[in-house]
Amino acid sequence: MNLKHILKIIWTERYQNIWLLVELVIIFCILWFCSDYLFFMTKRAMEPLGLDIKHTYKVDIGIRNDAKHQFSDEEKLPLLYEDFNTLLDKIKSYEAVEDVCISNLSYPYTGAYSGNMVTVDTVSEHARIEIVSPEFFNVFRINFEKGKPFELNEKKVVISANSDGTFIGHPVNQVEIVSEGKEGEKTTFHVSGVANKVKRSEYQQAGRILYKPINKKSPGVFYSDICIRIKPGMDKNFVQEFTENMETRLDVGPFFLTSVTPMSDIRKEYLDWTGYANQLKSVYSVTTFLIINIFLGILGTFWFRMSSRRSEIGLRIALGASKANVRRMYICETVMILFIASIIGQIICLNIGATDLLKEIGVPVIDRSEEGLITIQSFINYGLTFSFLAIIAIIAVWFPAYAASRTQPVVALRYED
Repeated sequence: MNLKHILKIIWTERYQNIWLLVELVIIFCILWFCSDYLFFMTKRAMEPLGLDIKHTYKVDIGIRNDAKHQFSDEEKLPLLYEDFNTLLDKIKSYEAVEDVCISNLSYPYTGAYSGNMVTVDTVSEHARIEIVSPEFFNVFRINFEKGKPFELNEKKVVISANSDGTFIGHPVNQVEIVSEGKEGEKTTFHVSGVANKVKRSEYQQAGRILYKPINKKSPGVFYSDICIRIKPGMDKNFVQEFTENMETRLDVGPFFLTSVTPMSDIRKEYLDWTGYANQLKSVYSVTTFLIINIFLGILGTFWFRMSSRRSEIGLRIALGASKANVRRMYICETVMILFIASIIGQIICLNIGATDLLKEIGVPVIDRSEEGLITIQSFINYGLTFSFLAIIAIIAVWFPAYAASRTQPVVALRYED
């Protein structure tokens, strides 16, 4: 088709096309942000989480009120440590349990966060701090790129890289010594191993982590989180059976079993708490609603346009244009209008995306962290949105154009008043 001729038709019909252009720009912008959110979140979700919570559970242990005074008595602490270790041994001896770990608010999908300044050479940056026992890496299947887990009696740590593969400005595999704390209060550690990158959830970016060994001779250990991995195939009715079989056995000293929670439930609670679950549901719902209404709206709009231009179609056919060429011309005209609308829409979207406007009015936005609205992502958003709207527009204009082109020229020319 002659591009110049199509542009001339668009200009001739400019007063009708301007409203269609405005409608397409608005639709393009809305779908652009939906495409941006869904594509980005899907891409994030497909990136490795860095750990595995299948067959894992959190075991909650309570402390009797009438025994809490014992924890402030230094003479009784050795016996309490012994009771606590006995409790851990009993959990590990349970037939279905593969391994047990303890940690200080560091288990996956915890809402708690602990961080501190970490220094490598002369570079200092904030890092997430996770205090765990060596078994933590096995329970949650955190693999090592280099080295091995620390031992509890060692003054060593394990580090994990940022999403770009660095740790405090250095390639993670080259870091051997790190310091934690503010200037003048730093504690230096040797790095025993480098764990693979770990994300707090599927929809978040991997961040630098410093894993420190938990102190099993500190009163804080009594309030640590106990997590277990069970053997494959043992999940069915595990919570009920474990509770029934171990409730009495785990009544050790001042400690007692309170609950057992699958990590999958903790994951769901975390995603609800952070809003990711609700945001995804909202965007999916809005996108589905838009797809249906956009198709019906564009179909109705172009059906009306084609009906009002039947005389023009009849005249073209009467002058020798083939029905197929007439249909192609109107499809090309539609795609050209959509292309113009998409360029305007892309500029608007990039400018809105560079501000906090959407966040201020309560629209779900992406936490891109350090990634920003990169050029490649914006082109992907444009391609997805334009392609989707082009398919809908072509389908919407083809049917009325086909029906109009099959009308006899004499009949079609009667629409001319």
